[in-house]
Amino acid sequence: MEAFTQDGNSLVCNLSAMSAEQRIRHEEVMRQFFAEVIQETLELPDGLAFRSDSANLMLAAEFISLERLCCTFFNFSLTIDAASSAFWLSIRGPEGVKAILQSGFGSVLKPHA
Repeated sequence: MEAFTQDGNSLVCNLSAMSAEQRIRHEEVMRQFFAEVIQETLELPDGLAFRSDSANLMLAAEFISLERLCCTFFNFSLTIDAASSAFWLSIRGPEGVKAILQSGFGSVLKPHA
């Protein structure tokens, strides 16, 4: 279990909620999605949003399905604009979530211009 504490709030990521195979796949999906296919990152008041091409929508859905097993405090939303070939994945939550996202996913996020 990995615990994150921000301003006295404790948010717990329970990696034991995943099987060994799920943890391996989660790491692969996370690295691929955040390091290779994210085109833009937007800071939200209570989280982050990531833009990607619609060809990566199933990868985003797989990430959500795995991540929600261990980090039940995240709220996910996918926004798909009919006029665009892109979508936004937003990850939000209670106070402290943005810091978790910035530190926890920082190692796999590619820099954006």
